[in-house]
Amino acid sequence: PVNINSLKYSPALEKDTVQISKKTNPLPKYNNFYVHYDSKLEGGLCLLPECVPKYYIRKTKSGDYVYKPYYKLNKLWAKNKGDGTMGVQMTVLKSLEDKDTCGRVLLDACSLDNKTAPGAFYYKLGFRFNNPVTNKECEQWLKSGGKYQDAPFCTGSMYLPKENIEHCLKYGDEKSYCDYILPRYEEYIKRALS
Repeated sequence: PVNINSLKYSPALEKDTVQISKKTNPLPKYNNFYVHYDSKLEGGLCLLPECVPKYYIRKTKSGDYVYKPYYKLNKLWAKNKGDGTMGVQMTVLKSLEDKDTCGRVLLDACSLDNKTAPGAFYYKLGFRFNNPVTNKECEQWLKSGGKYQDAPFCTGSMYLPKENIEHCLKYGDEKSYCDYILPRYEEYIKRALS
């Protein structure tokens, strides 16, 4: 595993092109810099099955509820504004392409510095907490303007409801969604919403 704290932002990313070797063509400019780790998982006991959509879980013969296949966003680190959104969207797109997961994405919103919590960020993207009380708190925050400096300190397990998939993919750059993502992923999105 890579220690994300040891990664440095490369000044080469700010140039119009990055030359890999003399024999290759220059690569296009990369505006975003983020590190994210996700993994495909299945199973795991769902402790609050009444708080998670039924299409995320299945009942076992023993009567327990376990998760259907899903992608889990394990770690997200972003340098610039918009980078975190792109990292989340890449995981959602990967989940849409996978016929086993069909857009199911889970994550644990936790504080890395004990001062800020990313729950409000993920909530704005369309993710919802397994805890209905926390969702109400975030909903009120959004209704009152949704400014990050006023964001509630919310942590916990979150999932992406299928009705929020398009919102998540449009977030931050609706033009890119319409021009690039929708033409390529339209069938995957329809499958996830059915």
